[in-house]
Amino acid sequence: MAAHSSLSGELKVPTPCIGVCSSTTLGDPVCRGCKRFADEVQLWAGYSDLDKRSVERRLQALLLRASRDKFQVTDEQQLRAYLQRRGLGRSLHRSPLCWVHELWRDAGVESLDGTGVELLPLWRSYPVRSVLDALHMDFLRLSQAYAQRRMRRCSAVLRPIIE
Repeated sequence: MAAHSSLSGELKVPTPCIGVCSSTTLGDPVCRGCKRFADEVQLWAGYSDLDKRSVERRLQALLLRASRDKFQVTDEQQLRAYLQRRGLGRSLHRSPLCWVHELWRDAGVESLDGTGVELLPLWRSYPVRSVLDALHMDFLRLSQAYAQRRMRRCSAVLRPIIE
C-alpha cells in the first residue's frame, strides 16, 4: 500500500495492518500480524501523522534488525516488481530490506529465484520458507520485547503517582 498525499502535500502514513489482527481478536498485547501494540491498533485512526510515523520508524527498525542477518536485497527493482505482481507491496514505503517480510505473506514462496533477494551464507542450507518463518518470528519477538520494556517504563513512571 502506498502512502497517499494530503492536501498539504505531505505523505499520509499508511496503516501497517495486514488483516491478521491478533490484538483485537485474541487480546494479544502485540499484534501477530502488523506487530503494533494493542493500544496502537485500537487508537490508530486518532493518531496524528507524527505519532504514526513514530510507530512506523519503530516497526521498520525492528524489521531491519530481524532481516539483516538472513537476507540481502540484490535487485531492488526486481523485488518491487515481484511483490507488485502478487499484490503484496504494502511495505514499499520502507527500506527495501523490509520488503522481504512481504514474501512471508506469500505462502507459495519456496524459492527466492526471480525475487531480487538472496539468503546470507549462514541461512543458505535452510528451506526459504523456514527462513521467512524465522524472520517473521524474530520480528514478533523483538516487538514483544519492546512492548515489555515499554510497559516496565510506564509502570515505573506511574508507581510514584499511584502510591
